[in-house]
Amino acid sequence: MVGIPSHKRPRTLESAADDEGDFLLAIQHQRAAEGFRQQIGRETESIAAVVRHHLRLRYNDSCVVLPPDSWIQGGFNLCVLVDVQSPSSSESRRVVFRCPMPYKLAEQQYPGTIDEKVSCEVAAYAWMQEYCTDIRIPHLYAFGFADGSQYIRLWHSLRRRMYRLLSYPLLSSYTRDLYTPAVGTAYMLLEHIGPETGQMLSATWAQHRHDPRRRTRLFHSMARIMLSLAPRERITIRTLLRAVMHYFVLPDRRNGLFLLQPTDLYQSNIFVDEDWHVTCLIDLEWICALPVEMLAVPYWLTNCSIDNIIDAEYGPFDEARLLNGWLFLFKDYIVPKFYANKDLISDLKQASAFWMQDVDTVIKAKVEDEEQYQAELRSLFSSQGHSKDSSKIPSENKPLLAALS
Repeated sequence: MVGIPSHKRPRTLESAADDEGDFLLAIQHQRAAEGFRQQIGRETESIAAVVRHHLRLRYNDSCVVLPPDSWIQGGFNLCVLVDVQSPSSSESRRVVFRCPMPYKLAEQQYPGTIDEKVSCEVAAYAWMQEYCTDIRIPHLYAFGFADGSQYIRLWHSLRRRMYRLLSYPLLSSYTRDLYTPAVGTAYMLLEHIGPETGQMLSATWAQHRHDPRRRTRLFHSMARIMLSLAPRERITIRTLLRAVMHYFVLPDRRNGLFLLQPTDLYQSNIFVDEDWHVTCLIDLEWICALPVEMLAVPYWLTNCSIDNIIDAEYGPFDEARLLNGWLFLFKDYIVPKFYANKDLISDLKQASAFWMQDVDTVIKAKVEDEEQYQAELRSLFSSQGHSKDSSKIPSENKPLLAALS
């Protein structure tokens, strides 16, 4: 049976119905991504003008937006690569014009989410540039919001020293720039991290992940980063966690100390040298302050997905001193601390009623959403002529628990 292309591979109705993810939403996002790339493609002259202005290029300096096939698309952002060069220099410099993708942030349904995302990420960059200078991150040259306001980095050195002396809140290094050319997207203008700085850890992870020396150097580098930052299932499981959380989050720390932690620390966001010393971190948009007990190293150090860290996989997990993933480990490792029977979760399903008022209505709505999803999925494939008997696909293919996550 011929399938519908999704992320460059065909998908059949059966595989889409069995998938835990929302296939219809994935198709919508795929089409929206193509449309957004076309929109940005029409903005290349404006992008070049903005880059020239922010970097204060001279009239004879070149500024070239690279073709779309060189752009980098991540989960939430589209990165447009731009090369700049001065006639007096033999080498060009590359920067990244990073645009948040509106459809991934529900901007149409909730106006302002793009600007909120950019604000949070910019704040992380500004804070780390000020207080964590020992952690290498891309330089943030400038940024702009969807509302048209744009900001550039200026030092304000004298005013900043005066504010510090008077114990006033420290001024940001960024100030509003009223003369920046307009461009039809929110953005961040960032330094490009190239091979001179390092390579993505993901490029050599499979090859060297069992090398004890490289792992040690990687762990030490990541520990230094975490220490540098530090100074500054489902319904039933979550309900029960509320009851026992005080055993794990100490009462005297409920109002602090909160530690700044990178929660998106995946291999492709970490740059390393050949010996796996960390040389740079990128993508700071999901950095946040969390209780000290939640300080954790990434689960992928064991090369195992978080929901498969059970039984024999828990040994390597424990050796890596991973402390997160509590939702999936609750049944096997937290419940036994209080009760010997691991089937307690099944016996106490009614405890989910204490998650919120009128929880049955929420569950009923989730079931109805699932049935509607399966009907729309069958309709999509039928409209494409990919299935003659879609009625054989049961509506319960996707577990209810997944819908309640």
